[in-house]
This record gives sequence, structure tokens and C-alpha cells, in this order.
Amino acid sequence: MPFSGESRNTFQMEVPSESRFINTSVETIMSVAQNLGHSRDEKALDQLREKAYSAVSMVLSRPGGVHERTIPIKIQKSNDGLFIEITNRNEPLVFSSNFSSHQGIQFENQGRDGQVLKIPCPLESYEQCPGNQVSVSDEGIHIGPMSEDDAGQLSRLFYQTYGYDYINEFIYYPERIREMIRNKELESIVAKNEDNQILAHVGLQRWNDNPRVYEASLGVVDPRIKSRGLFSQVFSKTMEMSQEIPMSYCLFDFVTNHNFSQRIIKDYGVKELAIFVGCQSKKNQASLERLGLGADPDNMNRYTLLVGVIPKEEYPFGKNIMLPSNIGETLGFLLEELGIEWHPTPRFYPLPSVGRFSKQIHPRQQAIVYRIDQPSFDILKTIRREYQHALSDGFQYVAVEVPLDQAGIAQCYDFLAEQGFFFAGFVPYEYGSRLALRLQAIAPTRVGFEQIQVSTEIGKKLLEIIKKNYERNRRL
Repeated sequence: MPFSGESRNTFQMEVPSESRFINTSVETIMSVAQNLGHSRDEKALDQLREKAYSAVSMVLSRPGGVHERTIPIKIQKSNDGLFIEITNRNEPLVFSSNFSSHQGIQFENQGRDGQVLKIPCPLESYEQCPGNQVSVSDEGIHIGPMSEDDAGQLSRLFYQTYGYDYINEFIYYPERIREMIRNKELESIVAKNEDNQILAHVGLQRWNDNPRVYEASLGVVDPRIKSRGLFSQVFSKTMEMSQEIPMSYCLFDFVTNHNFSQRIIKDYGVKELAIFVGCQSKKNQASLERLGLGADPDNMNRYTLLVGVIPKEEYPFGKNIMLPSNIGETLGFLLEELGIEWHPTPRFYPLPSVGRFSKQIHPRQQAIVYRIDQPSFDILKTIRREYQHALSDGFQYVAVEVPLDQAGIAQCYDFLAEQGFFFAGFVPYEYGSRLALRLQAIAPTRVGFEQIQVSTEIGKKLLEIIKKNYERNRRL
């Protein structure tokens, strides 16, 4: 197996194109990757071995055609991380497009030069490297807009904080982050130290152009510096930046195992709309202890989100809404915060036999979200049936959203309440100019409402309503 090292950060080897060399190639990749600084985390190493075996197996001894005698494999460390590239010049692999990815392996078609299978890998975190400490001094910290050149560092910071469990997978692909910055889909503020390392980040992610809607997201602080007030400084600069960006409203969500971020934003005019009880898996969040915010609550395996908006125009969702009395009288106070008047409408409308809906499945969160464009009894029965199957398949959270301007919203609530669904509140429907009622259900478990922290009177009132609605509907 010919082997050459281009530099201290790059190794190349030529592997005989025969399947009997698969295991040898994988072991060589594992050894070299660790020497170049691959994370020593056991889970990360197992993932690398699985991906390397899959990629090497795909390439070695491809059937048919004229085989190359050797296959080049390149392992390289750069500012964006550690990458393993395996070039296929045997019979072409079939991809759905010129560039795609599957199970953490990226595929790139290079025409006559063959096809490259690329595996991005985590570098060993600073916390695992003795003597490699972050340099932090208040005088040396610079806060300002993030550039495309910072994409690799941002991916690395998220890995150091969350491992590979962060909810938005694109954050692990620096090239995707650069594209989003270039297209102004992501506009961010970062804090850097004197060594130009990113210590904190808050972004505004654009979700819609008409109306123009952003979400404050991807908030992260380097866990090595813990709580120094840096997040609040970066968030403040992000809010200043949002004043210069034309938008209808900005969406926010906050974890509720602490109220730190809620207290930071309360002076910016956020209007709370919903509480998603137990919607996220704990493993997709950074531990409070690691962030220097105290200990995580005992026996909390799922996190709850508080959702709100900051309006950037006077009536982003209109001025008047028709609602059945049972919903309006319970949740109307949320609409008043947005300057919306609700008016009672008859509770019962005949539902058509056929409607329209869509659903999003989030396996890592063990969650499913249904969006009903047009209610019908067939759709409600389908959701009931699929909800029962989802529970048996291990899903923990299911939500249903129905636009407020749809007739039959009361029947939707009554039907789903019988299945154990309960209020979450209101949400912008598909990041547009309409609000929707959101109902939610969780797998049979004890909900620790006393561990959900909300810091405002509106939030506390909503939480109490949700708790009572949950207790009522689970007994139906």
C-alpha cells in the first residue's frame, strides 16, 4: 500500500483496488486521522470507522468496466477541520445530483477526474488538548459581523459545545454556512479573541421573503469561557443589526431549563405566543453545567421551548381574527399583545371529507409536526392513527398546527383533545403572515411543569393554562 505524506497536515495513500484491502484501508485511515488530531471521543471514533468502512467499500472493486489499479485516499487537516477524501475512478457511482450527501458522507462528481467521497471529521476539542487553552481578556475581545472566512471556526465551535447532536445539521458543513452568508440567508454577530478564535455567535436566519421573516438562532458560547456576559453582548449587537434589516417580524425560541436568555430579551419587545412542552431531546442541548449556568434539572430528558416574536411592523398578522369562543377566551390574551382583536365565531362548521395537510418528521428530536392547510375528518383520523403508530415507534412529541382563518378549527381541537392533545399556543404558520393554533401531545410520561422556567407574567399565565389543559385532556 504506497503511502506518502505531503506535509505535516496532509497524508495521501494509494490503495489497491481490491476488496481484500478494505479493512487495512479503514485501519490506516483511523490511525492517520487520530495522529492529525481527530477527536478522541469514543462516539466520534465509532462514527468515523462506520463512515470510512462504508465509503471505502463503495469504491474498492467496483464491478464492471476497466478498474484503476489503485485508489487515492487523502487525509487533510485545515482551518475547516479534518477531511478524508476517497476518489473513485472505477465504475461511476450514481448520485441524484452533482453534489449530495448521505449519512455524513459527501459526494462530489468531478467528471473525468472521477468522484470524490468526502468525510468531514471533528478535530480534538481544546478541552481534550493539554496546554491548548483559549485566550480570553475583556480588552482583547472584538464583537462584529461574521464573514465567510469564519465558517469553519463556527462549525468547530458547535462541535465543541454540542458534539454532533445539534439540531441544525447544516452547521457542520462550512461550505453551506458560507453559501448562506453569501446569499444573506444568515447574518450573524460573533465575538473573537486576540487569536481570531470565535468565542460566541448569534445569527439571524432568513426563513421567508414574502413576508420577510427572520429567526434569531444558533446562539452559542464557547464552553471553555463559561458565563462572562459575552452572550448578552453578542445578542445586543445582533438586535442592533436587526434594526437595519427590513423584516415583518423576528421569531425567537428559548429553552426553559433556565431563564437566562429570556431575561436578556425581555427589554426588546418580544411577544410570547406558545410553549412547546417536551419538544426537544436533551441530547440536542448543551448541559447547563458545562456552560457555567448551574446543574441541569434532575430527571429532565426532554426540553421545553418558549416561542415568541418581535414585530417589526405594526400588524404583521393583521388586526382582526375570528375564533370560536372556547379558544378565544382561553388564549385571546396572547393576541392582545400583538394588537389583534379576536371576534367570536360559531363553534361548529361542517368539515369537508377531503382536506390538505403536510408533516415534518424530526427523528433526532423524536418529534412529528403536522400542518393542516384545510381541515377534514379524514385528516384528523389519519393523524390519530399515525400518532398511535408514532408512539409505538418511539416518538415522544407530536404537534398539529391549524391556521386560525380555517373553518372547523373548533372541531379540530375537540377531536384531538380526545386523543390527549393540549394547547401550545399560537405560531406563525409556515413563517408567513397568518397565525395558527398549535396543539401538542407527548408520550405517556410525567411532565415536570414545575421545572419549566418562564420569566414574564404572560409566560407564566400561558404555562398555567397549558398545564390545566394537559391535565384535563389526558383524563378524557
